[in-house]
Amino acid sequence: NAHHQNPSDLIRDADAAMYQAKERGRNRAEIFDASLQNNTTKRAQMDVALRFALERDELALVYQPKISILDGSVKGFELLLRWNSPEYGHISPTDFIPIAEASGLVVPIGIWALEEACKPLSTWQSKYPELDTITVAVNVSMRQLLQASFLPEVIAILKSTRVLAHTVELELTETSVMANPLQTIKTLTALKKLGLRLALDDFGTGYSSLSYLRKLPIDVLKIDKAFVHGLGNDPGDAEIVRLILALAQTLNLETVAEGVETPEHIA
Repeated sequence: NAHHQNPSDLIRDADAAMYQAKERGRNRAEIFDASLQNNTTKRAQMDVALRFALERDELALVYQPKISILDGSVKGFELLLRWNSPEYGHISPTDFIPIAEASGLVVPIGIWALEEACKPLSTWQSKYPELDTITVAVNVSMRQLLQASFLPEVIAILKSTRVLAHTVELELTETSVMANPLQTIKTLTALKKLGLRLALDDFGTGYSSLSYLRKLPIDVLKIDKAFVHGLGNDPGDAEIVRLILALAQTLNLETVAEGVETPEHIA
């Protein structure tokens, strides 16, 4: 290509195509073209902006309630990360989380999110002791799990905020858990001993082994919204949800269904 003046340029662009292939499901090929070049340039610019997002107070957590299907009561909240950038406006997590993962920024952002989640929760618990069963769930990335500093940082946050450990739920995707299952099981076991709740997110969309699932000290199995949205219309999705519920019951796990939006979904 005339745009490639040296081998490093070629490797850089091939690398960009490789990452796009991974993000779109792996086991596929992507061609580096003008569109991908524009995406790569924008991604690099957003990477720079994201590095200053924490200190500029551009990140926020929004609360999504978890509702009991039995009585309609609020059992807890899932905290979702949002980024409002002066340069780019409101940016979807699907756009900036992969950038944070690739750059390593997801580690400090993840710790910030956990601390920001615990502070108000601690205030609720001191003012309203009867709400000590309300939980908040925070996402934890693969990079965080593999950091030696992660466990001490979690302990420090629990200590400084004085939050009840059993009301804090860490959400992990099955893909992140399976990246290094032996180390993950060791870390999760230590987190469980602290009293934290553990949830496995996006279950059924990754490549986890049921033998490892039995060894994971998790409390909650989350049903991915990709299956929930087909309920009432797609018999295949309904059967998958039945199987996940049966598995959760066998393993004595709670279940959370994501993306429930219609009466059919609830039924």
